[in-house]
Amino acid sequence: MTGFPARTPTIDPAAAGLAAWLAARSDDELVALLRRRPDLTTAPPKSSAVLATRALGRMSVHRAADQLDTGAFGALEALIALSADVQPVPVARVRETLAHRAAAADVDAGLGGLRALALAWGETEIELAPAAREILPWQVGLLTDPSRPDPADPAVLAATREEIAGLEPDLRALLDTLARGPGVGRTRDAGPAAPADRPVPRLLAAGLLDRVDDQTVRLPEPVRAVLTGTPAGVSLARPRPTETVADPAEVDAAGAGAALETLGRKRTLLRRLGTEPAPELRTGGVGVRELGRLAKSLDWPVDRVSLLLEIASAARLIGAGRPEPAPADDTGETYQAPTSGADEWLGGDDDAARWALLARAWLALPRAPHLIGAKDDTGRPVPALDPHADPATVVFDRRAVLTVLAGLQPGHALAADQLPELLRWRRPRRHARLPEQTVTAVLSEAAALGLVARGALTEPGRLLITDHDPYAAMAAALPEPVDHVLLQADLTMIVPGPPIAELAARLDLLGEVESTGPATVYRIGEHTLRAAMDAGYGAEELHGVFAEISRTPVPQSLTFMIDDVARRHGRLRVGYAGCFLRADDPAVLAETLTAVPELGLRTIAPTVAVSPLELALVLDRLAEAGVAAVGEDASGAVIDLRPPPARVPTPRRTRTAVHRPDPGRADDTALREVVAALRAADRIARATATDGEAGGAAVRAGGAQAMELLTRAARLGRAVALEHVDAAGKVRHRIVEPVGITAGVLSARDPVTDAAVEVALHRITTVTLVD
Repeated sequence: MTGFPARTPTIDPAAAGLAAWLAARSDDELVALLRRRPDLTTAPPKSSAVLATRALGRMSVHRAADQLDTGAFGALEALIALSADVQPVPVARVRETLAHRAAAADVDAGLGGLRALALAWGETEIELAPAAREILPWQVGLLTDPSRPDPADPAVLAATREEIAGLEPDLRALLDTLARGPGVGRTRDAGPAAPADRPVPRLLAAGLLDRVDDQTVRLPEPVRAVLTGTPAGVSLARPRPTETVADPAEVDAAGAGAALETLGRKRTLLRRLGTEPAPELRTGGVGVRELGRLAKSLDWPVDRVSLLLEIASAARLIGAGRPEPAPADDTGETYQAPTSGADEWLGGDDDAARWALLARAWLALPRAPHLIGAKDDTGRPVPALDPHADPATVVFDRRAVLTVLAGLQPGHALAADQLPELLRWRRPRRHARLPEQTVTAVLSEAAALGLVARGALTEPGRLLITDHDPYAAMAAALPEPVDHVLLQADLTMIVPGPPIAELAARLDLLGEVESTGPATVYRIGEHTLRAAMDAGYGAEELHGVFAEISRTPVPQSLTFMIDDVARRHGRLRVGYAGCFLRADDPAVLAETLTAVPELGLRTIAPTVAVSPLELALVLDRLAEAGVAAVGEDASGAVIDLRPPPARVPTPRRTRTAVHRPDPGRADDTALREVVAALRAADRIARATATDGEAGGAAVRAGGAQAMELLTRAARLGRAVALEHVDAAGKVRHRIVEPVGITAGVLSARDPVTDAAVEVALHRITTVTLVD
C-alpha cells in the first residue's frame, strides 16, 4: 500500500513576511501581542506561520482595530495611500507623507502602535495587512491629501452649519440618522445613475455627503462635527491634558466616605421596597412616575434612586415577580422587590464585602442609569430596569473612562471636560462620537460608589478596573465599625462610623435616617418610638437601650417622649379570642366600643371585650380610628405583628449579569506556554527541513536509531524535538533535553520551564536533534 504524496502548503506572501517578522520577536513581545489579541490563541497556534495567518484574518484585524489610537490610524492612512499592503514602503516615505500633519516622532509612535498589534511589520521598510484598508475610521486623503480643506477650519464649519440649517426636514433627518451611527450608510441611490431629485443625490450634490462607492455614502468630517457637536479634524499628536494632584490617602478616604453613604442609602432603599414593592410597567421596568414617588418618599434625587435600583438589580438584590407577602393594595401586577439575597446583604457586617458586590455589579451593568427618564426613539421616557434598554457600548464606555484615570499616577486627576477629547484620541473607532454627558455620568456614578474622589481614581477603583480584587483596599480605607452613637439634644443620633450589625438593626428600629456619609444621622420621633414598641420594646427597655448605645447623656426630652408614648401606647391590649380587647381603665374600653362599632365588640367584663374579627384586622381598624393598641399573646407578652418584608425569588444569573474580564487581562503564564510551544514548533520545522548534520533529519521512534539518538543527546546535553501522542490521543510537539531512559520511559527537562518531563517511549513517534 503506497502512502499519499507529501503536500506542500501554499503560503500567502504577506503571511510569510509576517511569520518571519514574528519569529524574530522576543518572547515578551509575542506575549504582549497575544495579550492584546486574545482571539489569536483561541486554539494555540502551532507555528509562527499559523500565527501570522490568523493575525491577517479579516475579522481578527477588525477586532484589533478598536485598540488603535488616532496616531496609529494616521500612520495607517499613510501606509494605505502608499500601497504598503502590496509592497514594502520605506519608513522615510511614511514620515514624508505626513510631514505637513505630524512630527516624525508622532509618525514613528503611530507605526509602533500598528506593529504592536501585528497590523504592520518591518523596521526600515513597512508592510501592511491587506484587511487593514477596511478599518480606517475616516476617508483616505483626510490627512495625506494636502489639497483637501481642513475640516476644523472655522470658515468651513460656519458654511457647513449654514447649509445644514437651510435643509428640508427629510434631508436633515437623513443626516441625523447617519450621525447617530458610524456615519456610513448603504443605499442604492449612491450611484451616478440615481434620480437627481432623491434625498441622497441632493445631499451628494450639496457636498453634505461623500460617495464611497455606488452603494455607500459617508458623512464628511465638517458635517459630522456640526451634527454631533464633537471637534472636527484629526490631530496625530497625543493630547496633553492638565493634571491636578491630591494626596492619594485623602482621595481614598473621600472615596470611602462616599461608599459608606451609598451603602446606607442602599439599605434604606431595600427596606423601603420590602414594605412597599415598586409596581412594574406592563412593558417591564419601573416607570418615571413611580420613580418620582419613591424618590420623594426617600427625599433623594431621582437620578440617585435610579442608579441604586439598577445596581441592586444587577447584584440580584432586587428582582421582578409576585412578592410574598403581597402588598396591601395588590392589584395583581408584577413588582420590583428585594430577593432573599437582600437579607444576607442587609444582615452582613462586612461593609467592604457589601461594597465590593455593588461595585462589581455597576462595572458590568449593561444599562445606562443616566438615560432613565430621557426620551427614547419612540418618544417615551426610558423607565428604570427597562429590559429593552441595553446600550451596546455602555460597558465599554464605562471601563474606558476609568481606564484613562487608571493610566495616571495615584492622586492625579483630569478635569471632566478633558476626558472626552482624550478618549476620542485614544479609541477613535469606538469613542469618536462619545457624548460628554456619558463621561460626566460615569464619573458621577463612580464617585457615588467611592471609585473616584476629587476627580482621581481611588485605590479600590484602580484595582477594580484592572480586574483585581478591591476588597482589601476598601477595607483598609473604611473607618473601623462602631458600637455606639452620640445622642443629641435635638433628638438625633449621630453614628460616627459604620455601625456593627447589631447596632444597625437597633438603629433601623429606633430612628429613621436623616443624612448619610462617614457619620450617619438618625432622627428619633414619636412614630419611631411607637414602631419600636410595636416590635415588643417596653418603656424601660427603651430607656436601657438608649443608655447602653449612647456615649453622650440621654436627653431629658427623649426620656419624657418615651414615657409619654408608652403611656398612650400601652393603655389598650388586644389578644386572641376571635380576638379580645383588654384595658386597665373601663373608660378607655367604653370609648373604644363607641369609636369602632364596626368591629362587633362585645363586653364580657368591665375591662374586657371580644370581637369575631382576626387580631391583625382589629389592630388595623383601631389604628385608623386613632386608637393606639398593642397585641399580646396568651401570657400577656407583647407580640410583634408587623408584616414580614416582601420578597421575590432571586433571579437566575444571565449572561449580561456575569462580569467578564477585559480580554487584555489574559494569564501571562498561559501565554508564555503558548509562545514556548510556538518556538518549539518553529525549531522542529527548521530541524526537519535541515539535512546534512548528523542527526539533523527526523528519525522515526521505536528503532535502535531513535534510542541511540536520545542516548547521545542525553550524553552531550543536546536538545531534541519530540512528536508524541498524549493521554488524550492528541499529537504534541515539544523541545526537551533528555536526561536518561529507564524502564521504557524517557526522562527529560523542559528548557523553557525547567520542569521535569517523562514520556513513555511507545508514545513517541518522531525524534529530531536540534541546535
